[in-house]
Amino acid sequence: MNKKISYLIICMTLTILVGCNADNTNSNNSNSTEKNILSSTSGSNDSEKDSSSKIELTDDLSYYSPFIFNGTDLIFSNPEENNRISIIPDPIKPNILESKLITDFADYSADSIALIKDTLYFSNGSENNSLCSIDINTKDYKKINTHSINNLTNYKDKLVYTNKSSNNRLFVFDTSSSETYQVTSDSVGYFIINNNYIIYQNLSDNSKIYSIKIDGSERQKLTDYTSSSFTSYDNELLFFNSSDNNNLYSFDPSTSNCKRLCIMNGSQIQNINNSLYFINQDDYNYIYSMTLDLEKGSVKYSPEIKENVNKYYATAAGIFYESSLNVNNIKFKEFQSK
Repeated sequence: MNKKISYLIICMTLTILVGCNADNTNSNNSNSTEKNILSSTSGSNDSEKDSSSKIELTDDLSYYSPFIFNGTDLIFSNPEENNRISIIPDPIKPNILESKLITDFADYSADSIALIKDTLYFSNGSENNSLCSIDINTKDYKKINTHSINNLTNYKDKLVYTNKSSNNRLFVFDTSSSETYQVTSDSVGYFIINNNYIIYQNLSDNSKIYSIKIDGSERQKLTDYTSSSFTSYDNELLFFNSSDNNNLYSFDPSTSNCKRLCIMNGSQIQNINNSLYFINQDDYNYIYSMTLDLEKGSVKYSPEIKENVNKYYATAAGIFYESSLNVNNIKFKEFQSK
């Protein structure tokens, strides 16, 4: 009897060990597939590893904008002309951007644009939003890859974007080496770039806020709160917490502490030159400016543009915005000084 029991125990143990080995084999195959995906685009990490290291936020902030100043002109995607790349001489007159003011254009439809030196990179609408480039002086055109580009953002000599044809995964194109690589396998919504960190809305984890270095290392979840609207300010992260009625919160990366700063129903918070703006959803979607003292915890805000706004883009020159009354009319409000 004892021999039978011993035999059964040995068999069960072997079965469990074989089962564990089988699971490990499947896991390794999965990682290998991930490696192949990443290595095929050259330059990325072999694997993603969560990190507990503290991120450091600075004034070094980049985010997507379809309105670009190059020192002499405004380059933008013109909704009146099917998002054709258009150029208007700077300074820009306040109010509506009119097609009659356009002095030059590139005959390509583009939802996303980014400028590095004299090269304009864009998502080419006639090429399934493939990443393309054009020299703004010579008009020389190049097709770079066949990704479906969204939210193209430049950071130094790199372009960061989500690829709609790859479940909105985050990619980087290095303009210096002409290498393309995947940063993370997460599905990504909104993102900003600060001090070599990409801070992003992780759609793969219920829109919680994550960060990852631009080289694909040090991936980590910053908070369990959900948000699609955040920016860096005074070395902290500000965000509207969609888990708490879009109230304003701050995240201190040095302590990993979150706290509610103000009860409001806000969206699309942006920081341009340490000036904060947002859409006040409790006041007809007007654009508001905000002054904030994180040390004292004081928040003050007032209306900046009293129009119902769908979306806006704050630049060093002023605010470009889309009124809900006419989405094809882009309006411009100039700041007092650039």
